[in-house]
Amino acid sequence: MKEIQLQFNDFTVNAKLFDSHISEEIYKSLPVGIKLTRWGNEVYGPINLHIEETNLVADIPHGGIAYT
Repeated sequence: MKEIQLQFNDFTVNAKLFDSHISEEIYKSLPVGIKLTRWGNEVYGPINLHIEETNLVADIPHGGIAYT
């Protein structure tokens, strides 16, 4: 499991990436800047990576980070 930091203007959130092909590709692409859009309690933003999705998960836990 790799640890990363998400920086949002004036605050930082520590996060952990699970061991997977997708998280490895994302980790290798860091650092990356993302313009986020909010929808309800969720935020979205493009990271401009095209990674084949495997082992899809239908429900992301509260506080989780997902790639689609």
